This record gives sequence, C-alpha cells and structure tokens, in this order.
Amino acid sequence: MRTHGKISILWLMVMLLSLSSCGFVKGRIHSLATATPKDTATFFVKQHKPQSLTEKHIEDLIHQEMERVSLTPARSQNEADYLVRYEYRIGTGETMLSSSPDPVFGRHSVYSTTLFPREFNISIVERDNEALSNNPTGILWQAKLFSRGSSSEFSVLADYFIPQMFQRYGQTVSNDTFEIALGYGGLYGSMRSKAGQPSSGENADDC
Repeated sequence: MRTHGKISILWLMVMLLSLSSCGFVKGRIHSLATATPKDTATFFVKQHKPQSLTEKHIEDLIHQEMERVSLTPARSQNEADYLVRYEYRIGTGETMLSSSPDPVFGRHSVYSTTLFPREFNISIVERDNEALSNNPTGILWQAKLFSRGSSSEFSVLADYFIPQMFQRYGQTVSNDTFEIALGYGGLYGSMRSKAGQPSSGENADDC
C-alpha cells in the first residue's frame, strides 16, 4: 500500500505541475497614434501570400477587432480607406532549467522549459493620396507586442495577443504590460495591465 500511495502522490504532483507550468500569457505593448481614424471608415487587411491557416485565423481576429471599433470591412483593397498590415515572429527557443524539492523521494527534481521570444506588429495606414499628403508616413496607429513563453503556436497565441493590442487602439502607450491567467480549458482570469512597469512577460511560467 505504501508503494501505491507514493505512486498516487507522485502522479498527482506531476498533474499539478503540468497544469501550473503554463499558467499565464504575459507580454508588453508599445503603441503610437499619429492621427484619429474616422469612425465610419472602411478597412482592408493586407493578406499574406500564400496564406496559411494561422494567417487566416489572425486576419479573422483583426477583422473582429476592427469591426468592434466601428470600422467597416471593404470588399477590396482599392475600395478601403485604410489598410491593415501585420507581421509576427517566433524566435529561437532558449532552454531554461529550474529545480524544486521533491517531498515524495526527498530530493530536488530538475525541470527544463524552452522559452520562445515572440513578436507581433500591426499598423493601420491611410490609402487615400490626399490624406497621405497631410501624413507622409501614412500611419494612423501602430502597435508592437513582445512576449516570451513556452508556446510557439501563433494560431493559439493570436487569440490573446490581438485583443490585448486593440485594447490600446487609438492610444500611445509605452511598455504597457498585460497578464492573462489561464485555467484548465483556457482563459479564466481577468486581464491585468500595468502601464509603464517593466514587463512581467519574461518568466518561465508563461505560456
């Protein structure tokens, strides 16, 4: 019975570690607003060619957020007031080692986690030539998100990153951090933002 008891406790600890090792999605956002987008304007998301399933999902999320801020999708690039451009990057993973006491066997257990640097950039630009004459760069609003965590699946990360970026839509912010708590099946905690504070998105428990 003692052996079975030790195995049960060990299995429970492994399960708890697997659930808690990826408890948050964290990062920091910089954004710059140079002009105020018109509420009734139309937009077109500049598509990547060839388009992967991940990029299709990203573009669907951008559409949802743009419509949420009262902009209307155009049928083509030539009919749009604004173009939306985006790019994302996943860097080379870095393996991090950590240890913790093992109460079952009375020694320390060593764990390794691979953390990936992640970046997402988005910009909304003027398409109209007359507007460009007053705003040479053409950029109305742009945002950059930086994060580091154990997931390199952007099709999943985009569900958290893109809404966070659009919470700063039309604003200029610097090093605005966010932290999203995850539950068994996904998001359960509130989104917390700490403007101007150092990023908490450098910890090993990030997803």
